[in-house]
Amino acid sequence: MALIDDIDAQFKAALKGRQQLKLDCLRLLKTALTNRRKAQPDPLTDDDVRQIISTLVKQRKESVEAFEQAGDETRAARERTEIEILSGFLPPPLEEAELTALIDRVITEVGAASPKDMGRVMKAVMAEVTGRADGKAVNQLVKSKLSGSG
Repeated sequence: MALIDDIDAQFKAALKGRQQLKLDCLRLLKTALTNRRKAQPDPLTDDDVRQIISTLVKQRKESVEAFEQAGDETRAARERTEIEILSGFLPPPLEEAELTALIDRVITEVGAASPKDMGRVMKAVMAEVTGRADGKAVNQLVKSKLSGSG
């Protein structure tokens, strides 16, 4: 089953089950997918969908931090629930050992030797880990590997 079909099925189930929070979250996701379809002439692939979901999860995480700093625990809890809903469409996160091995492989493949090659390595790694690893964590690992401290 394509990821978009799974999203549609869960949207319908949330609608029938009157799960308002899940329905609102999936409605925002479907809107983001529709906007991407309008901007991109090609049909969306599962990787495109995962990338959109990852972006929405990242936005929710930033919102949680902002709400917690503002002392609004109710809205922070809502955002955390939305993160759980959206994360259900993503593959399981990579373990640190898997991520480190992937980064080592990519560094070898692109022939990176110094921090100047960071952009090429990040581009290749992020293409493979979309939705499975946090960009900040990947950035820190790549930086430490290329600077010789990893």
